[in-house]
Amino acid sequence: MSYVGVMAYLLEYVRGAGGSTLSVTNALSNLRSYCKKNSIRWLSSADIYLVSRAVKLLQLNDTTPSKRSEAITMDLITQLIELMDLAQEEQLMQATLFLLAHDGCFRLDELFRNLRVSDFRWTNSRRTVFLNMVRTKTHRRGDPIEAELVGLDDSKMCSVVFLRRWFDKMQLWGKSALLVFPQFTHYGGETRVNHSRNYSRGMFVRGLRSTLQRLGLNRMRFSGHGFRAGGATDLFAARVPLPTRPRPACVT
Repeated sequence: MSYVGVMAYLLEYVRGAGGSTLSVTNALSNLRSYCKKNSIRWLSSADIYLVSRAVKLLQLNDTTPSKRSEAITMDLITQLIELMDLAQEEQLMQATLFLLAHDGCFRLDELFRNLRVSDFRWTNSRRTVFLNMVRTKTHRRGDPIEAELVGLDDSKMCSVVFLRRWFDKMQLWGKSALLVFPQFTHYGGETRVNHSRNYSRGMFVRGLRSTLQRLGLNRMRFSGHGFRAGGATDLFAARVPLPTRPRPACVT
């Protein structure tokens, strides 16, 4: 395999994608895996460097419209929650999940995995909570890790405050086997809690987009991943250093 051959493949891939370089690095990774599987000699170190430079130039010159969802920052979450009736259990749960996804910069797969009370370890003051993470996209093996969330002020709109409020509302304290975010069913004008099934990712996104529509925004411009992007955006705007620990749950 040569530099010229790899670049010819990547250029054809980008052309076939209408000029978009969104998945060009995945295409390069797939080509490398194919070569390895079929015992085809891969690039030299010098050629790998040249390809990486060429890929960056392709990406810098990509003028195709972005299809990425918009970041859901704390400002937007505040507007969304102000439209919600937090006296209703399902609305309070959705608001809690909004804040949890944002403050922890979580991927939705990390939240919608049948989380139980035992997965949340609270400090005695209940101002800090640790979420048990068995597996994540970047933690595939080894012992579980914990994501730490710290509530800064009870008056703030943050995940720890709302999560504590949710535990109180559903009387979850000490009931280690219970699902923290159960499914809600609607039938004949009546809403019921199904404690045997977890609230789904699809229900979460539908609830999000419904509230966005009430706010007058294009709901299709947002997705569940926007909370992770919004959390990272707010942390960057607040100039929080990357190694900061514990992770602040309320960004001011």
